[in-house]
Amino acid sequence: MQLRGVLRAGADSFANVAGEIVGLEETVFGMRLISVTESAAVFMRDGEKVVLEVSPAPLSSSTSEPVAAALSASDGKSVEISDKNDTEKDKRSVSDG
Repeated sequence: MQLRGVLRAGADSFANVAGEIVGLEETVFGMRLISVTESAAVFMRDGEKVVLEVSPAPLSSSTSEPVAAALSASDGKSVEISDKNDTEKDKRSVSDG
């Protein structure tokens, strides 16, 4: 089972497990979601805790290289990122963090 993502929002937290969205105290694949952290979801199954961690999806080189180039050239200004398969552009603000 793959944990695709989490949303931490107190009692309204969610986890995406293999494409199934589950809220706190809800059950998915026989496991009840009991808590969500920044990078994991904690479930109970048959009285035992099961921790699933978010595994980041690898970026393909065709995606990561243009993004990295745009970010390094931005000098903290906004950057337009577009995908050749997508007609809409995503404009993001970049900070030195």
